[in-house]
Amino acid sequence: RLNPVERAVLMFREVFGYHYKEISSIIGKSEANCRKIHSRLRQKLNGDISVLSQPVEEQQLARLFIESARTGDFEEFSKKLIEDAVLYTDGGGKVRSALRPIYGKSRIYAFFTGVVSKGSFSGRFMPVDINGQKGVLIMKNNRPAYAVCFAWNPEGDSVKNVFIVSNPDKLKHIKI
Repeated sequence: RLNPVERAVLMFREVFGYHYKEISSIIGKSEANCRKIHSRLRQKLNGDISVLSQPVEEQQLARLFIESARTGDFEEFSKKLIEDAVLYTDGGGKVRSALRPIYGKSRIYAFFTGVVSKGSFSGRFMPVDINGQKGVLIMKNNRPAYAVCFAWNPEGDSVKNVFIVSNPDKLKHIKI
């Protein structure tokens, strides 16, 4: 339901907690314009910008994702996704990532299985807080390679979105 600029504003503001000034420099719009886009998003989505769930569920999901990425078996993880879940990736044109959102539980499952089989998720996995929620940071060569977080279905029992940021410009501020 969202265009690429709206998705970017939503992701940077709600998922990663960026300030409007930071978002404006990333997407090339004014700070005021970013505020207005975010405001319109809230109306467009009827206030359903629920990203957080309960901390215990968040921790379990992060651990499940880590285990799935280590073993290559995303069967249990995919059971946490709603049928029409959406995966958003952001490589910033600097690293390989999906150019368009990936729609549907089965396609997300296939995407993750393919990524793991190519060794892309190899590295050190760390459960971390991303904007006040549990997520996963994948480190390669002592640098962040991927930040993964999740948006919960409004009922809070399943995941409606997965967000993966691999753009090095957006990960460079992370210090471990």
